Amino acid sequence: MKTFNVTMKFDLYENNVSLDNIDNLLFEAGFDDALVSHSSTGQIEIEISRSAETEDTVKESITRQVRRLFPNAKSLN
Repeated sequence: MKTFNVTMKFDLYENNVSLDNIDNLLFEAGFDDALVSHSSTGQIEIEISRSAETEDTVKESITRQVRRLFPNAKSLN
């Protein structure tokens, strides 16, 4: 397996969730080693390194995890 450095952006469409809650949910979901950036428009950017067979596998996994936490999230990549 190779290690891929991936940056993904999502629009969460979650107006009632604080930045701290977003960070806590992501941390608890396994993004404890990620760098998470926030925009004032409800978007997040996740920078993370993961081992997998392909970069697409990493991106699909991240998207699934984020959508479990935020069902309305849309990938901006």
